[in-house]
Amino acid sequence: MKKILIIAGILTTLVLTLSILTIKVKVVCKSQTGVCPESLNNKIQNLNNKKLVTLNRQIKKILANNYLVNEYSIRFKLPNIYIIDLIAREPVFALKDMDTQKIALVSSEGKILAFSNNSYVPIVGVELNSELVEGSNVGEINLFALRLTDGVNKMYQIKSSQIQNNSLLVELRSQIRVLFPLDGEIDVLLGSLRLIYSKVEGDNSLSNYREIDLRYKNPVIR
Repeated sequence: MKKILIIAGILTTLVLTLSILTIKVKVVCKSQTGVCPESLNNKIQNLNNKKLVTLNRQIKKILANNYLVNEYSIRFKLPNIYIIDLIAREPVFALKDMDTQKIALVSSEGKILAFSNNSYVPIVGVELNSELVEGSNVGEINLFALRLTDGVNKMYQIKSSQIQNNSLLVELRSQIRVLFPLDGEIDVLLGSLRLIYSKVEGDNSLSNYREIDLRYKNPVIR
């Protein structure tokens, strides 16, 4: 009798497991903002009504290397709901094509997340490579300029700059132009700017200065 009950229990477990694995599942995707990014959500919704036995592999294939996904977890909720909780990458910088005015929203790692007509994050004006697409990297020089602009913004609330003539141009509110190199130590460059600009601000003849050039070992004030 005991053996019969054990066998019955095993069979019941197998039947339940098989029935769960073969049911058609509804997929729900959630992010820290409530909804998942549209382009990603469209791919996920195409998996609705798939069988659970094949769904895990397909979901992981979509999420594992997607440039929009920072972290994710998955869980199954009875009777047939498959829930994806993810932390989506958010734009922290932006590149603006000076010819087309097109704006690329960029992650902290330098990946283009989307294109837009406006931006609320620090923005650098550049001549964008027409080959840049969502998911591509902006390149070392552009990423350097973006991080440098972000640092200036945190110090002086100046959210925009422009790459021109192999340098980064930032215009402070006092009408003083700052020229940065496109490589080097960002902390050192920002520290130099803070030190020099504080001296310029303390000078009664502020109107005599128009430019701080940090492209040289010894900064130049004009």
